[in-house]
Amino acid sequence: MNKRVYSIIVISLGILAIASILLFAGKFQHFNAVQNSDSQKTSGRTIQVNEDNLASYLSSLNLIHELPRSALISLRTDKEYYTIRKGSVIEGKAASPDISVYLPSKYVSGLGDFCPTLFKALSSGDLKIELHMSKAFTILKYAGMYKYKGCLGIL
Repeated sequence: MNKRVYSIIVISLGILAIASILLFAGKFQHFNAVQNSDSQKTSGRTIQVNEDNLASYLSSLNLIHELPRSALISLRTDKEYYTIRKGSVIEGKAASPDISVYLPSKYVSGLGDFCPTLFKALSSGDLKIELHMSKAFTILKYAGMYKYKGCLGIL
């Protein structure tokens, strides 16, 4: 292998390693910038989320609007499947998602306080995440979600 190709490979691996470290460092930090300022609280109370309004509530989050254009995520609770794309969440199972997420229904009512609820589900081992592409490609595709790393703890 010539020196130029070797150098390119070493540099690429170094960049990927740095990106991975940055994405996973501090993954359990609390990050409150997920919600629109008017969607998290109404008259000082946390929004009550349930299976009936989960899709519309998630659709109101900045995080959903900032997903990559080609993002396709499947969310499953005990009762329903949801398809998540940039700017929208609809009921139904996603075909060939990038990421599948399982969140037990017992956490749905707490999602009005989004980040702490995800953190609780993640730290208790109840939140299950399955990547349907390589970690490297997922990191590259969802790099714009880096600012939510503390809340999501998954990228």
